[in-house]
Amino acid sequence: MVRRNDPAARVREADAVEASLRCPRLALRGPVFGIAARDPGEGRPWRLVLPVSDGMTPMARDGLNSCL
Repeated sequence: MVRRNDPAARVREADAVEASLRCPRLALRGPVFGIAARDPGEGRPWRLVLPVSDGMTPMARDGLNSCL
């Protein structure tokens, strides 16, 4: 845990350490991207076309290109 002068940062880091100990098999990752489409006539306004699993936007755009 990194010591900082910001007490809120210390609390966030302590929470993150505790969570990683509670769920050791959970892997943290940065933002992920996927493809969603809007269905205005349905009960749900959005649906996933491709899974939200790409690590970079170009990969998601390539998936969209393949769908089109």
